Amino acid sequence: MQNPTLSTTTTYLTCSTCHTNLCFTSSVISKGFTGRHGRAYLVSSLLPTNIIHGKPTSRALQTGAHTVSDISCKICGSNLGWKYIYAEERAQRYKVGKYILETGRVRKVNYWDGRVGDGLDEHGRRKGEKKGNGNGKVGWEPGWEDLGDDDGDGEGVEVDLADEEELEAMFAGNWNKDKALRRRERRRLAEEARRKVDSNV
Repeated sequence: MQNPTLSTTTTYLTCSTCHTNLCFTSSVISKGFTGRHGRAYLVSSLLPTNIIHGKPTSRALQTGAHTVSDISCKICGSNLGWKYIYAEERAQRYKVGKYILETGRVRKVNYWDGRVGDGLDEHGRRKGEKKGNGNGKVGWEPGWEDLGDDDGDGEGVEVDLADEEELEAMFAGNWNKDKALRRRERRRLAEEARRKVDSNV
């Protein structure tokens, strides 16, 4: 049996039609947005060479009036979402310059080099994985569920867009998932204590 070696992994969101890389998964700010066709990611940046921008248009969205530019895959032309150009409401202006990617139009893809352990074939792929483009090996996974935090390890923690403190920290460039988790836990405990006091009165 061959000893497993460490590998380097890079994770992207790709076009679900032609598998063109669109952005690193680390660019995902939030999974709690809605696009034209259901759930969507709010993304800080995309790979500019793989995107086509449409003309800016005014659109009435769930959160108010915005000026947006539709974005499409440069390779296959699939409509992926839009870019926020301007927001009428001041509270919504944090989205300006960011992108909406429809979760049904993208996939999460892992590229890695080398072998990562037992159960891999001679190409470094797990059984059932599709072969990808480029030099790395690719594993296809659904786009939405994989960025969650199902195991409680804090990996899928994202900025709470309803929390002004977290938004300020994000825009100041010092948002940290560990600090966010600690602050949320303190708030939860304070709320529990408040409820106990209220129930005793």
